[in-house]
Amino acid sequence: PSESSVLLPTVVRVWTSRLSARFFSGLCQCGAWGCFDEFNRIDVSVLSVISSQIKTIQNALIMKLDRFQFEGTEIAMDGRMGIYITMNPDMLGELNCRRV
Repeated sequence: PSESSVLLPTVVRVWTSRLSARFFSGLCQCGAWGCFDEFNRIDVSVLSVISSQIKTIQNALIMKLDRFQFEGTEIAMDGRMGIYITMNPDMLGELNCRRV
């Protein structure tokens, strides 16, 4: 497992897809794990972009790539990295997420 980890509570008003790309890029390059808490607080349009970013990272991990294109830049991939996301759709006053 990774020696580094980051726990980030999501701040609704300032979380952007650009910010997530910077975090994800750092996690990929250093092999750290990131736990992003209460993603249901993020605007749906931003969540859509973030899901594409995570899919790109997932594909690079599955293909066991050492380097890959992420958000227009070639970056290194440390296969020990991980992204963990929590959602709490039952919180009052938060974005109402559909349950699948």
